[in-house]
Amino acid sequence: MVRKLDGGVSPDDRGRRARWEAIRLGLLLCGLGLALWLGAAPPAWSSPREARQLFPIQQQGKWGYMDRTGKVVIPAEFDSAGEFSEGRAWVEKDLKRGFIDPSGKVVIPFSFTSTNDFAEGLAGVAVPGKGLGFIDQTGAMVISPRFEAVENFSEGLAAVLIQGKYGFINKSGKVVIPARYEVTVEDAASPSFAEGRARVRLQRRVGYLDRTGQMVIPADYADGFPFAEGLAVVKVGEKYGFIDRSGKMVISAQFTQALSFSEGLAPVALEEQWGYIDKTGKVVIPAQFYRAHPFSEGLAAVELEGKYGYIDKTGRMVIPPRFMVTVEGDTVSFWGGLAAVELDEDRWGYIDKTGKLIRQSGD
Repeated sequence: MVRKLDGGVSPDDRGRRARWEAIRLGLLLCGLGLALWLGAAPPAWSSPREARQLFPIQQQGKWGYMDRTGKVVIPAEFDSAGEFSEGRAWVEKDLKRGFIDPSGKVVIPFSFTSTNDFAEGLAGVAVPGKGLGFIDQTGAMVISPRFEAVENFSEGLAAVLIQGKYGFINKSGKVVIPARYEVTVEDAASPSFAEGRARVRLQRRVGYLDRTGQMVIPADYADGFPFAEGLAVVKVGEKYGFIDRSGKMVISAQFTQALSFSEGLAPVALEEQWGYIDKTGKVVIPAQFYRAHPFSEGLAAVELEGKYGYIDKTGRMVIPPRFMVTVEGDTVSFWGGLAAVELDEDRWGYIDKTGKLIRQSGD
């Protein structure tokens, strides 16, 4: 969906937004300002994420980076900062964004009002008064800024918004799938390609395209999420189930909510409690949690009695629930051996897989 950025955001709030991986960007359909195109559900990755070596940290209202041990390797001098991707991370100073390399050197100047992460060699950027386009890793504008919103490139294509509808471009900037698909306030999932399929909305119903633009799974669903590990969550009536890439319903629509498969398991809700199923649809971790997130690096965040902890794939609580509940996407997942957690209303930090606090904000 398209979400408007708040005006007059403090550096701390901008930094929190960076930390919580607000990585999709766009312009409001009416052209009033910048917006983020965000997925509300925690994403699942159909291919391994880039190895994470550096982690954004906050010190006295500024942002820098630490390594896995908690050692500061790039001093905190930025107003906000994103994750490294393909050897580049966006950073912000004085409401302008540029990119640094892992040594902390600014390799793309502070020229943009908003940016996306690099993916497949390109990054979406917003140019004031023009719109959104794509730069390469040298900072050269390779796809001119003319779109209302953009998504990361995935499988060679990127979703772009043109006159309120979205289609797909290739890396030369050519529209290869016409902009005829809808963006609605109900949409939480990305239209990017995953496992050869892109989730799209047509006449308020969700279906899936192949890379030629053919609707290979008809738009028959009230909602749906991208494919992950061969399956996609779809909504039928008021229940959720899972289809395969042919469109066959392989796990019947029986759940009140469901998230994508990750590491062989998927979080699902039965009435008001969450558990986990395997790819046969068998419940392997009973529904007992108020909220549950996908597995990442062998652990999954779950909520009990208003706090988050972490379970392993047997359902055993390996890190007791003591972290504050947040509403931001996938921030609680482990990546590179660490996970970002809220310690209290004013402090956050990184923990390792034993629950040990590696570093907290302000250190």
